[in-house]
Amino acid sequence: MKLETVVLNRERNVTLRAYLLDTPADYENIDKRPAALVLPGGAYMRCSNREAEPVAMAFLAEGYNAYILNYSVMEHAEFPHPLEDADQAMALIRQKAEDWNTDPGKIASIGFSAGGHLSGAMGTMGKERPNAMILGYPVTTPHKGAGLPYPIPGLCDKVDEHTVPAFLFATYDDQLVPVENTIKMGQALSDHGVPFEMHIFQKGKHGLALAKQFCSAGYQDNINDSVAAWFPLCIKWLETQFHPFPADLENKIPTAQEAGVYSIDVLLDSMWKNEAVRQTVLAMMPKLEDPLYADFARTFYLRKYNEYYPEKLTKAQLLALDDALRAIPVK
Repeated sequence: MKLETVVLNRERNVTLRAYLLDTPADYENIDKRPAALVLPGGAYMRCSNREAEPVAMAFLAEGYNAYILNYSVMEHAEFPHPLEDADQAMALIRQKAEDWNTDPGKIASIGFSAGGHLSGAMGTMGKERPNAMILGYPVTTPHKGAGLPYPIPGLCDKVDEHTVPAFLFATYDDQLVPVENTIKMGQALSDHGVPFEMHIFQKGKHGLALAKQFCSAGYQDNINDSVAAWFPLCIKWLETQFHPFPADLENKIPTAQEAGVYSIDVLLDSMWKNEAVRQTVLAMMPKLEDPLYADFARTFYLRKYNEYYPEKLTKAQLLALDDALRAIPVK
């Protein structure tokens, strides 16, 4: 994994932290990775650590690249500064999509509380919109005072047919950001035909993040097994939006008899008894004379087994071996 931090606005202390997974060659169903842009909550007065790296790590574990935006807060939080930060971050991710191995068409914004408001602002009125937005116990109604450094606009009246698909979750018991914020947003999405999924959990306080012990800061009421279900539900929903990791191949190696040809792409065991095949292979991979190597290799096709062979063949050598095998009639 690679880590990279980019300063987006030094005066406002805005940074983007990139967590970039490696993609080994044998991850054959992955080209560019989907990604999550994490927007922590904190009433636009700070960016909560509990809603930042733990969430990024959870997405990394699901194969996503992750980005954490520390956006404008406190005296710099006057709207639209935070939205400008988010637009800038999204534009940079797409600009560097090749270097960061990120699919520019499969990026979700995910925010909590005030960060949920920012995620929703990106999806409804951002200049550089995500492909999906995830809103955790978000503020969606116009708000001023009550702990916020500046007034913030509502989101429900910004929803239109161009709004991106959404996943929303909240708790009925939330005393800080009433559940009506989430319900009204869901209704606005429904009214405009925007696809969404919404989960309202009955029990649970505000600010649960992943609702797990390791990011609870030691407080029992920050742990909630029921609410913790939001994350796997969210991943399942994202699969319907992004189809990120296709897995439609059968894990079965064809035999030479099924394929009608000897090659480096059929089961070695199915052609090993043919003496001409055997000698052709041994000429290129002499260590297979040893049963210690041969018994293992016979469970593979040669193109794959070459990754384990002590003296790995070059691509040109593999193709030459394939040509030689194909010239031998199948018995």
